Amino acid sequence: MNWYKLSYRYAAPMDFEALFGPDSNGERPRVVERGEPQVREQTLTLYRGFDADIGNLENINGNYVLRPEKCEQGALWFTHDLMSGYDPKEYVQGRGKYVLTYPLTVKRHYQEIVWSDGTTSNRTPDEITNLSEPTENSKYWMGIELPDGFLFSYKTEKFIISEIPINVKPEMIQEDTYELV
Repeated sequence: MNWYKLSYRYAAPMDFEALFGPDSNGERPRVVERGEPQVREQTLTLYRGFDADIGNLENINGNYVLRPEKCEQGALWFTHDLMSGYDPKEYVQGRGKYVLTYPLTVKRHYQEIVWSDGTTSNRTPDEITNLSEPTENSKYWMGIELPDGFLFSYKTEKFIISEIPINVKPEMIQEDTYELV
């Protein structure tokens, strides 16, 4: 039995009065209406620290090609701007001579929820949540769907992994100026 996976499925009892105020009578607002699932495009900013001889990188029409088979574990690993707990760009600094900043167009899935107390919020549709696998590499996480060839990693940080070559404009690569203190 995988206790780690099971821990994602159960939560401790909540003090709803503490969460929703003393007038809630200990009752949590109920969902009274779910809007139709919606999808919109969003751009995530990915970061990668790496070493390379820039002059020897494959070059197609002025763009560099980074190939996962030449990288750690056969994949290009990225931090991204959805990560919490630390700065994703700072995380990759000091991990190579260069820092790549890469825009990735993704799909954001959401639906509007109307609650019994009159408030509204956006939530990830259940069908998308069910496609997310928190302990395995997955194309889905927090309502985000990655394009083919990209995955959220199984790791707690949810790095983004590219299993396909990516084309990189020269201006996306900067020398890493990070210095150990």
